[in-house]
Amino acid sequence: MREALKNMVRYWRLYLLTLVLGIGGSFQLGMQVSIMASPAEHIQSFVNQTWLGRYKVPVDDSTNMLIWSFIVSVFSLGGWVGAIHSGSLPVTHGRKKALLFNNIVALVAAVLMFVTLLFFPEAPRYLYIDKGDTEGCKKALQWLWQEDDLQMEMDEMGKERASMQGQKVKTIWDVLTSRCVRWQLLVLSLFIDRVGRKILMGYGYLLMGVIMSILIVMLSIKDLYSWVPYVNIALIFSVICVYGLGPYIFLQAWRPSAYVISGSINWFSLFLIGMFFPFIDGLGQFCFLIFVAYCIFSAAFMLYFIPETKGKSMLEIMEDFNKLNYKNKGTDTEKADFVMATKF
Repeated sequence: MREALKNMVRYWRLYLLTLVLGIGGSFQLGMQVSIMASPAEHIQSFVNQTWLGRYKVPVDDSTNMLIWSFIVSVFSLGGWVGAIHSGSLPVTHGRKKALLFNNIVALVAAVLMFVTLLFFPEAPRYLYIDKGDTEGCKKALQWLWQEDDLQMEMDEMGKERASMQGQKVKTIWDVLTSRCVRWQLLVLSLFIDRVGRKILMGYGYLLMGVIMSILIVMLSIKDLYSWVPYVNIALIFSVICVYGLGPYIFLQAWRPSAYVISGSINWFSLFLIGMFFPFIDGLGQFCFLIFVAYCIFSAAFMLYFIPETKGKSMLEIMEDFNKLNYKNKGTDTEKADFVMATKF
């Protein structure tokens, strides 16, 4: 614990950089991916109305599902295009300039959003629940919905506001001092490097496979007992743990191409899941069998084939992989620019 705190103070610049990159990259990605399914009903309704207005007949369910699947998954193709260039840009211009170029692309969308948002009203929920501005909330709802009878929406927000009375927004200090999130803050810095990434990833995949197997059984009996849905919710939250095998196990000369391959696989797989999962959903609870098989295969691959990286330099890791790649032929590790070892 004391050593971890000393490292945080000593390497504060590294933690700050990690925070900046996380907010600008992983956080945005995770948030956008997680909210794609929320507007499904409205997107399908829009597709149906557009189809009806254009062809004078309602769209059939399979076509509607296909169009909706493409809409919610097509953004992954944009990520795939970005992954293709993730190898060449850092090599040609350096990682810092590549990130700046990436931000310039995002800046176009940000400027467009900034200009257009000036013509929109404030969020009705914010006006009513957070600020208590009833009239402002009504005007915003009328502007957005073009309707006068909005009492049902006002009543729902009123109930939510009443339930939140006495609660305050948590500050950073609250997060740092609260007992309910203390271990979440400490586990990453203390647990991963001691146990090892191979063990955590391998058994993590295996655990996800077991949890989803249990979830299949529980979904099959969800109508028999009233407590089963709560167990299912707990199981779903338990399996939401992402383990990624990135290009950090490659030497420096190999990393750009490894970024392209791993990023392309990630985004293309996300696109395929978005396209086909609405149809796989017809399998009901047994659709999880596909992911159970994948998790078990990944766990076996991680535990039996991937060498441990804990406490090893990049050269040592590459030598371990050469033993797998070349068997007993014997080969020298490629002479390339690499980092021998880092603190993190």
